[in-house]
Amino acid sequence: MFRSILRATGAVLFLILVGTGAVMIYFWVDASSLMTRADDKGWLPPANDAPLSTFEATLAKAEFGENWNVHGFPCRAVALAWQGLVDPKTVGPPPVSHTLAREFRYGFAQDFDFWNGPKEIALACLLEGKRSDTALMRLWLAQAFVGRGDKDVEAASQRLFGMPSDKLDTAQSAKLAALVAAPNIGGDTEGWDRQTKLILESAGESAGR
Repeated sequence: MFRSILRATGAVLFLILVGTGAVMIYFWVDASSLMTRADDKGWLPPANDAPLSTFEATLAKAEFGENWNVHGFPCRAVALAWQGLVDPKTVGPPPVSHTLAREFRYGFAQDFDFWNGPKEIALACLLEGKRSDTALMRLWLAQAFVGRGDKDVEAASQRLFGMPSDKLDTAQSAKLAALVAAPNIGGDTEGWDRQTKLILESAGESAGR
């Protein structure tokens, strides 16, 4: 009797392991396929790890907070997803790898898929293994929607301040970061100013600067 129970338990564990492995392989293959397609579209140029500009540093702190440049096992995206299940209040914002993965997936297919979440996490893991957060954020900025009036972040910077984003001061950087974080805020002057102030305060700057 005892041996029968052991055999049954072993069989169940074996099936669970095989099933888990198959699912992991499926997500890894899907993520690898997306990486290849993104590369074919020119969305993965050579990594740019130059020091962050004031705008980029401001955006990184405002958008990714404590999950910027940290690590997790087996990757940060998986670690944070698990933490979100265990204790959602402690997770914080998604890492830049997950944000970029979502942008890539949305660029290929906008239809709802029940498995989009796990697939994005798998893609985020692959991205984390190939690029630094600095390089990933720059890839994201090249794709990011910043409102209907501007085609990209640099166009928005030129329209608002008459200069490229890497020349902006702290106050200007906060204003542009607020727009990148919430593109629809551009039509709400009070909301935009309020968000800019929050970003400045988060960066340790005076809102009146």
